[in-house]
Amino acid sequence: MERVVTFAVLGDSAASGVGDSDTNGVNRGWAYYLTQSFSHPIVFSNLSRPGAQSTEVLEHQLPLALQMQPDICAVIVGGNDALRNGFDPEKYRQNLRKTLLQLQEVGAQILLLQLHDPTKIVKLPKLLGQTLLRRINAVNEVTH
Repeated sequence: MERVVTFAVLGDSAASGVGDSDTNGVNRGWAYYLTQSFSHPIVFSNLSRPGAQSTEVLEHQLPLALQMQPDICAVIVGGNDALRNGFDPEKYRQNLRKTLLQLQEVGAQILLLQLHDPTKIVKLPKLLGQTLLRRINAVNEVTH
């Protein structure tokens, strides 16, 4: 019997599939489509939620993922942390680090993505754009 691969996705709207709907309007997301290329049987669980921040990933999504003992886990978070008042890159770093360490402890292979530069997509007032880009760069530095 073939080994079953478990794949969990944690994070925010970028992880959950917002903006990536199928012909029926269902947001399946990139991870779902990735699972379609696996040759092994796979158990897939997308635990992400639009609006989630790194604290939610650590405290709520991660425990559910750990129950699965994932072989692969995508962690895509940080955009909502950066958008909120009181953004603290060190808190984001601590949350992400704790999340990744616990996933490594169960032997999961981890996928991370950095955030894109939103100022190239949406025209923002100069000061707001500079502030947002500085925060996105801080998230990406932590992720890297």
